Amino acid sequence: MKRPFAVLGFTYLAALTVALFFGAEISYFMSGILAALFIISIFSPKIRKQIAIPFITITASVAMLSFSLFVSFRTAPAEKLAGSERSVTATLCEEPYESGGKYYYPLEVTAVGGSEISSLKILASSSYVYDLDVYDELSANVSLYQNNDPIFENYDISRGYILRGSVRHFDGVTVKHSESKPIYYYAIELRRTVRDVIENYLPDDCADLMSGVMLGDKHRLSLDEKENFSSAGVSHVISVSGFHVTIVAQLFLLLLTAILRRKRAAAGITMFVIFVFMAVAGFSPTVVRAGIMQMVFLLGMTLFRDPDLLNSLGFSTLIICLFNPYSGADFGFLMSVGATFGIFISSEKIKAYIIEKLQIKKPTRIRPVLTEEHLFEKVYQKLLSSVISVIAVTISATVFSLPITIIVFKQFPLYTVLANLLISYPVSIMLTLGIVGVLFHFTGVLSFLSYPLMLVCGIISKYILFCVKLIADLPFSVIHMNYAFVQIWIAAMAVVLILTLRHKNRRFAIRFTAITSAVSLFILISAYNIYFSFGTSIYIAESGDGVNIAVKSGENTAAVTYGGSKAYDMYDYFDTASVKDIDYLLIAETDAYDTENAEYILKSFPVCNAGIYNEDKAREKLHRILNNTENVIKYDPQRENHAYFDNFDITSIETDGGIFTHLTFDGDFDILIIPDGADCAKAPSEWLNASVCVLSEVPLNYGLLKPAAVVLSCNDENSYSCYGKFSEICENIYLTCFESNIRMRVSKGGSISIWSEANWLS
Repeated sequence: MKRPFAVLGFTYLAALTVALFFGAEISYFMSGILAALFIISIFSPKIRKQIAIPFITITASVAMLSFSLFVSFRTAPAEKLAGSERSVTATLCEEPYESGGKYYYPLEVTAVGGSEISSLKILASSSYVYDLDVYDELSANVSLYQNNDPIFENYDISRGYILRGSVRHFDGVTVKHSESKPIYYYAIELRRTVRDVIENYLPDDCADLMSGVMLGDKHRLSLDEKENFSSAGVSHVISVSGFHVTIVAQLFLLLLTAILRRKRAAAGITMFVIFVFMAVAGFSPTVVRAGIMQMVFLLGMTLFRDPDLLNSLGFSTLIICLFNPYSGADFGFLMSVGATFGIFISSEKIKAYIIEKLQIKKPTRIRPVLTEEHLFEKVYQKLLSSVISVIAVTISATVFSLPITIIVFKQFPLYTVLANLLISYPVSIMLTLGIVGVLFHFTGVLSFLSYPLMLVCGIISKYILFCVKLIADLPFSVIHMNYAFVQIWIAAMAVVLILTLRHKNRRFAIRFTAITSAVSLFILISAYNIYFSFGTSIYIAESGDGVNIAVKSGENTAAVTYGGSKAYDMYDYFDTASVKDIDYLLIAETDAYDTENAEYILKSFPVCNAGIYNEDKAREKLHRILNNTENVIKYDPQRENHAYFDNFDITSIETDGGIFTHLTFDGDFDILIIPDGADCAKAPSEWLNASVCVLSEVPLNYGLLKPAAVVLSCNDENSYSCYGKFSEICENIYLTCFESNIRMRVSKGGSISIWSEANWLS
């Protein structure tokens, strides 16, 4: 084999991905079959000549066996704790962070219920900030649970978190500060120090972006900013990956070579710098993969050997997979490997193809006397070559990571090439100047040089944020693919590609597959939207701990919001459904925490009519936005309030337990929304027989309900208790937690369809 590590690494990763799909028991069985095939290949002279076959079979066998054993001895025992509340003693193993109004604490559990336990990490959340440093000990009552969505459950495990937890701070939490810290703690301290230096020189928005670019710390970016980077197709900029590691490696290699005058010594020290950078970035799989590749490259430099890029990629992939049997579930790592693989095998070919089509002449040799005309030609050729390189690299990375983007994120950024052209070089410059500026900060005498360097970084940061927002706001910046047929389309296109690659003209095969894929996807999406235009579409957004429903029927669009900690999923639905304005918005909850979704909708779309309860409780921001709304209806809490449309009606009534909302549709179908803290005995009796009940917590007298289906729009940690209660009265239960949205369709004939769609933002 010319590239043994490439074969081993890619085979191991592929086998782990297959094992995730089939599960531990089948993987254990498949491991035995592959081991038997390995033995057969060893004793068969004909097969043994194909040396790759024995390597592939034994590698795949070991990968599937490691996955099965990991599940049996690590995952399965821990998952038995899910759905219970336990007394937990744990050590904070990484920096906590804030997201969506909650604080998240990565914990290494040492005891559960007084019994010692090992090798269990959980990601615990709380609405409370604790005086807790890394490697301090936390003791608390924790509600343990796991993600009900298998994709995201496996993703959690790939990051080391077998379970999640919710800290019950009202039960009493004790913190024990640790005096001795391991070596890794100093990498965390270095990360904090660098972040503090950045914040000292730059305004908040620029510092947040700089921290994301230099350290991979994107938690400080606002939700809107992260959405913009995702929509523009440049999320890799704020997640430390091969792009960042390469810049760090080349920068330090250049500086150390200039200082030491010995390239081999400089390469050796740069390897240590890369390891430190990996530690500071938290040893994420993407940065580890890129770091190992750079180390292999630098090691080859010290030994006067040029490493094979695909071999290096395979070697780094193999190392990560050996230590993490759930690597196949880490979509960030899969995208990183896919994008890097695509760049290695196709970017130069794409670049050559573009140059050929543009009929660009190769740069001629410059004469000894460099005239102004020749200088201009040289600069022009270099600039054009750089632009084409960025285009080729972006296309290669996008195409080879596209399946993961579609399957997991269910969206495709249309202007990713344009975005990369505009910000790739500025990001490189900003990262380089930022590193040099931080280094100068610690020199003492030369620390004044940090100011101009950081000033330039701030200007570039503003430029990047401006460009990303501009591209994200362009029409059709993101093609949403929250459709059930996407997986089938990907599988069909993979089959078409395999069949056409057997054609003698491979260029024709690739071109044919690309055109067929694009046309078929366009036809499917168009047909899907046409299908929904002839019925009533109902969308229940994943809102954290609230209820948000949108209804679209013909020209009529309405929304009902009961708050929640998330707002952007509702916006995504309106954008996907090409909604230009909203006829009616019912704001059922007006407490400060519960109006974020209403404010988001009112700011993003023209709202013709807004019905609101208890307006006097609304915060000033909501009042200001409502002043720009055409018609604000202040509802009387003493009677039923109605909104009538062509194919559906919305009725609401306030009780002492909250506001009930009843939606009725053609074909004898109805939905009842039950507020938090409600008593079902207080609702109109005819509403209790609604076809679907939507709620975020278990109400009083829930046994009076007789629904055909229940939608639980609740927090993930509360899903177990809610699910257990409602399974007593209903067989069909859907959950919006764990990043899923619920969709329904009511046809003109009255038939009902309901399903769950995952929707995740990086």
